[in-house]
Amino acid sequence: MVRKVDRYSILEVEQFVGISRTKIRHYMDKNLINVQRDDQSGYYSYTFEDLMRICQIAYYRENLGFSIDKAEQLLKTTDGREFEAIIRDQMQYLKREIAVRDQQYKTVVFNCKLLDRQNRHKDHITLIPFDAAYIVPYNYYLIPYHKVYPILYGASEFAFVNGEIKHVRRCCLAFEQDAEFVSKDAFDSFRVEGERVEVGLCIYTVTLTTKNPHDPSLLQPVIDWAHEHSFRIKGRIFVTHFFPYYDEGTTYMYVESYLPIDL
Repeated sequence: MVRKVDRYSILEVEQFVGISRTKIRHYMDKNLINVQRDDQSGYYSYTFEDLMRICQIAYYRENLGFSIDKAEQLLKTTDGREFEAIIRDQMQYLKREIAVRDQQYKTVVFNCKLLDRQNRHKDHITLIPFDAAYIVPYNYYLIPYHKVYPILYGASEFAFVNGEIKHVRRCCLAFEQDAEFVSKDAFDSFRVEGERVEVGLCIYTVTLTTKNPHDPSLLQPVIDWAHEHSFRIKGRIFVTHFFPYYDEGTTYMYVESYLPIDL
């Protein structure tokens, strides 16, 4: 078979320009490129100019991240100012996208650290200092677009009343140690809105439970352990929950408890 002068098959185009035929056909479907079709064989044959245009489209789409519409606009424009404006707009768009991606990455890292804490402390009792935290109304936890949402814990505050552990209120906590996972401005504004709490040395536990995280009975095993070891529980008690945990068809709540003690 004799090749038509300066005509290339789809396989050759893939090899020359390194772009899959799926993407090339997508460009054709979007009318970014018009390729001649052989009436007898039914196959498309590509000219050298077609190859160059495919490379140009791919550069706009894959390297610069333009939408199909913007790529088409760039291909059609003959105005240098318009071309420059489109490029500069894309720079600002990508800058915002990078910021969003960076926050998503930090949020994933934060969740991984929570999982590490869960695996390290689950079903164990540990003594740790309670890091400074900021407490706000519980409804903050129900606003997923709040700027510090990634590090917010839904929480409950408990206290002893006449010797019995009682639920005081639902609230929301953000720990100072987690501030690195959100923007400084967002966390600074949260400090202003919130009440700073410092509990001190705590009995700390991590639990996976099917109980309501606001149920006082969650704390009873820890209270019993404290009494057994002659620790005096004092001050404000917090139980926090962050995300559900799924295991073999059962949904558990990830819960951390902080009971302040005197040694």
